[in-house]
This record gives sequence, structure tokens and C-alpha cells, in this order.
Amino acid sequence: MGEMVMMNVQCPDDKPSIDVVAEKLNVTASAIDTKFGIILVDLERHIYTVRVDKDQLPKDIPQSEEVSGPYSDPKIAPFGTPETDDR
Repeated sequence: MGEMVMMNVQCPDDKPSIDVVAEKLNVTASAIDTKFGIILVDLERHIYTVRVDKDQLPKDIPQSEEVSGPYSDPKIAPFGTPETDDR
């Protein structure tokens, strides 16, 4: 997989499958990072986030209530040296 980005999809039913998310994003299921999974980010609006290979996304992604993104997926790492707790 190339550079990864985050995409949000709205699925009012139960947690969607990879295939359902792929269809909503107009990509193949292999474009979605299955190790990251499908993460519920807004319970009330039924919005889920997935990591997708940026190169496999359509060039013009229509923004709607059902699909939004792409959003950056920066690496998260500690900053500086860890402090020790000497209690």
C-alpha cells in the first residue's frame, strides 16, 4: 500500500463490512487497511473512519453526508525522550 489517508463513511445500519465501505468509497476492498479496521467515530450520526490507499481513491471524491475526506493520517509517535517516574 502507498500513502494512506483517512476517510469517513456514514452507515446508518450496523457496523459496515469492508465491502460496504469499499463500495461507498468507490474503491476495491484491497485499498482499505484491514489491520486498522472500521472505527466508529460518531455514534449518533453512525460515522466510521477507515484508512485507505490514497492512490486507489477516485480523483474527484464527492463530499456528502455519507462520505467525507480524505484526511491526513500522520504518524503518531512520542516527542522527545520519555520521562521516568522515580517514585
